[in-house]
Amino acid sequence: MDDETIEGRFALLDDRLDHFGERIDALEEGRQEKHARAINWAMLALFVVEVVIGVAELWMMRHA
Repeated sequence: MDDETIEGRFALLDDRLDHFGERIDALEEGRQEKHARAINWAMLALFVVEVVIGVAELWMMRHA
């Protein structure tokens, strides 16, 4: 094989690796966004539970 053919193969391999790297980055971003969304919903649920408990305590103190 001559040098041009070898250089061409290395260039093709570099392009493929770059493409796969970009795909992996895109998948990672999607996973991180999904994880962040789940954490936000969990925090909202905990806040609602805290409010419900606070209201229940106030109600119990008034009727005790």
